[in-house]
Amino acid sequence: MVRILFADDHNLVREALLPFLQRLTEDADVHEAGSLDEGLDFYTPGADPDLALLDLNMPGMNGFAGIERTLAKFPNVKVAVISAYFDAKTVSAALAAGDRGFIPKTSTRTAMMAALRQILAGETYVPTGMNDASVPEFAFESELPNVDSPWEKLTPRECDALRLLIDGKTNKEIARELGLNEITIKGHLRNTYKKIGAGNRADAVRIAFQSRPV
Repeated sequence: MVRILFADDHNLVREALLPFLQRLTEDADVHEAGSLDEGLDFYTPGADPDLALLDLNMPGMNGFAGIERTLAKFPNVKVAVISAYFDAKTVSAALAAGDRGFIPKTSTRTAMMAALRQILAGETYVPTGMNDASVPEFAFESELPNVDSPWEKLTPRECDALRLLIDGKTNKEIARELGLNEITIKGHLRNTYKKIGAGNRADAVRIAFQSRPV
C-alpha cells in the first residue's frame, strides 16, 4: 500500500485531483485534509504516509515551516508542494526545507501525475525553467504544448484570474490581487468559462486539472 496525504484548503481542488491521486499507483490509499494539522493528525506511528502533497498556502503551513514540521513527524515521507505561485526563489526555499518536488497548480494532470511518480521513485522534481534567472508565469505548461490545454485558449489576464480561482480565491480577492474591480473579474471569469466549456467555478477548476488524459 502507498499511503498518500493530500492537504489543500480549497475543496474544489481536492475534488478535482482526488480521483487521479487514487490512480497514482495500483495500491494508492489517499487521505485528504483541509489543513496541515488535520493531515498530520490522521496518521499513527508505524503507518506514516509515503507521499505528502501539500498546498503551500493553507492553514498550518506557515510558509516553508510546514514542510519541516511534516518531515519532523514523518522523517521518511516524500513531500511535494503544490502551489498556484512559483518562481525560482520560492522553489529553492521549498527544496531547502526538504521538499522533494514543486508542482504548480497550473500544470496539466498528465505532468502532475508524472511528477508525483518521479518523486515517489525517489527523485526530485522542479518545473521546467527553474534553472533560469527569470521564470515565465506558465513555464511548466511549455513541457506539454497542446492546443487542447484550457490555458492556451485564454488571454494573459484570464489566465491570471483562473490561476487565482484554482488557488481558492473569491472574486473580491482576485480583484484585489490583480488591481481590478469585481465587475471586471466577473467578466474575465465569464469569458474564461465560455472558452474552456465550464458551467461554473467547480467546472473551471475540474477542467483546468483534466485538460489531458493521464
